[in-house]
Amino acid sequence: TTTSAVLFTPTGPTVTLGVTVTLATTCTASSIRVVSLSPAPSGVVSGGGTVCSGSDATIQVALTGTAPYRLTWSDGVVQSGLASTPAQRTVWPTTLTTYSVTSVQDAVCSGTASGSATFDVVAAPSAVMTSPDTTIFPGGSATLTVRLDGEGPYTVTWSDGLVETVADPELTRTVSPAATREYAISSVRNGTCSVPGVGSTF
Repeated sequence: TTTSAVLFTPTGPTVTLGVTVTLATTCTASSIRVVSLSPAPSGVVSGGGTVCSGSDATIQVALTGTAPYRLTWSDGVVQSGLASTPAQRTVWPTTLTTYSVTSVQDAVCSGTASGSATFDVVAAPSAVMTSPDTTIFPGGSATLTVRLDGEGPYTVTWSDGLVETVADPELTRTVSPAATREYAISSVRNGTCSVPGVGSTF
């Protein structure tokens, strides 16, 4: 018995291999095989942007190949058994972070990925009412003070529906209620993050 090996580089989606053996006795034998080739899998990462501190974000990977897929990420996370495309991953970045895929594997072979998702993290703002409860006479007025923290500018929504946009870390407002009334900050937003305010005054 003699074994022979032939190396070749396929160039199409299928390859037809044929072999014919001729013996000294003039007997011949032949065999033909059709081999189907699978292209290497690939992935394209998309996503990124600005997120609020403590919030999550979603990354997508458009995949080609034969499911299931296995992805290895730049931060060491491995996702396996992915059955469809695009694949998704939820992340919780705490600082400026870039995510990319370093390896793609499908049911047949290994491939590569391109693209990345970069997230910039913005600190959540806060609004604290610092004014004490105040008693005023009819026709009088009172000044409300709110301390703002985090990245500005701030869009502040009051409990009575007033909306103000300010850049300074301290907000003051003069009110002249006709009757006893509570004032509070419903929410504060800095362009990326929106959170409820803290405290109220009468």
